[in-house]
Amino acid sequence: MANRPATLTAAAGIEALEGLAMIGVGVFVAVETIIARSYSMLNAIALAVCAVALGAGLIAVGRALLQARRWGRTPALLTQFFGFVIAVYMIQGHQYAYGVPIVVAAVAALVLLFSPASTRALG
Repeated sequence: MANRPATLTAAAGIEALEGLAMIGVGVFVAVETIIARSYSMLNAIALAVCAVALGAGLIAVGRALLQARRWGRTPALLTQFFGFVIAVYMIQGHQYAYGVPIVVAAVAALVLLFSPASTRALG
């Protein structure tokens, strides 16, 4: 899309990277379940499947933003709000290595999505 602002492209990139990270978590859980014989195999498999499905959804939202589709804005905003809340709890629990990058990504994506250029492109 020729008139897509850079702010929207950057927000789409953040959303897609979060999706890839979530797929990575799902694959990690699946591999660990197979290798380590999880205590609750059914729960671990369900977690892995849900994580991969969520990651695919996040990538779809990132693609929608990249194409400047109006419907992509709401799930992208919700993703970032929930990510921010979860990251704050992680930071409060001294899980800085996970919490800080998530906060940075969430705040950056929110700023990019609320920028006037992104709002015009999605409006």
